[in-house]
Amino acid sequence: MLEKTIVFVCILIVVGVTIVIRGRSLKFEELRRIEESELREKENVNKREYIKKILSDLKLSDNQILLTNFIDKHQHLESWPEEELYLLKALLVSKGYEIYTDQLLDLLELKREEAFYEVLSNYLNENLSDSLDSFISAIVCSPINDYEHALSYIEQYMEENKERYQFDFDEEKFLSLIDAKLKKKKLEEYEKNIRRGDFSSINEVDCMLGSEFESFLGKLFTRMGFDVSVTQLSGDQGADLVIGKNGTLTVVQAKRYSGKVGNKAVQEVVAAKGFYEAKNAMVVTNNEFTPAAYSLAKKNTVELVDRKKLEKWISLYF
Repeated sequence: MLEKTIVFVCILIVVGVTIVIRGRSLKFEELRRIEESELREKENVNKREYIKKILSDLKLSDNQILLTNFIDKHQHLESWPEEELYLLKALLVSKGYEIYTDQLLDLLELKREEAFYEVLSNYLNENLSDSLDSFISAIVCSPINDYEHALSYIEQYMEENKERYQFDFDEEKFLSLIDAKLKKKKLEEYEKNIRRGDFSSINEVDCMLGSEFESFLGKLFTRMGFDVSVTQLSGDQGADLVIGKNGTLTVVQAKRYSGKVGNKAVQEVVAAKGFYEAKNAMVVTNNEFTPAAYSLAKKNTVELVDRKKLEKWISLYF
């Protein structure tokens, strides 16, 4: 009996010691996780401060233009081209800036965000609004397109200029009002221009059906001095328009999309180029193209006309 009691007590002691050790181990693991989290946050803060310092140094010299022009050149891409990133990094290093690749990526993003806020704030400063309705109208008429992305900057702008406004920032309410204002604006512009049989802005193009977009491009290319043939709606062999100037034919694929245009459109117009025995091929959209589309177009010498270029053409010929 005594032996059993001793064994039982020993078991209790072992279990108790194990629990204490495990408890201490858990506390240690928790403490380690907290310390690692704090260290990462400290590193991130230091990293952000270093990136800000580099950007500040660039602004004090004439080297800021290197970032600005790099961003402008590649703003239509989802990611920066690796080869040009390497060259930009090497160029900055040659000018005395100590920077790693991941730091360069952060620097480009910071510069892009800074430029975005500058455009927004400058426009709102030039178009002061007292009421919420006029403020939303100013946002909708501003040069920005990504309103969800802009919300944090709108909040920052309102905080910096809070003495101007009698209303508070409300993300959900602002998004709803912006959406309603955009729909109303597009309908008003579309009605105005369709009544006079003309189209003068990219916003009206956004409201068109696919067949309307093709007809619009036919009118645009005619004003640009091309002879235009509209292919049949079915069996068009990958071309919506065939345009010609000085004896040179170009097949055109029209893509009025709400999203980015992929490489399928490029494949179709390449096939149409051979079918119609055209010298050139072109894809025109009211949106943007994916990196894959740009890559395939480059290999097949296909001209891609995105929203920005189309908007420029409209402003020149309408």
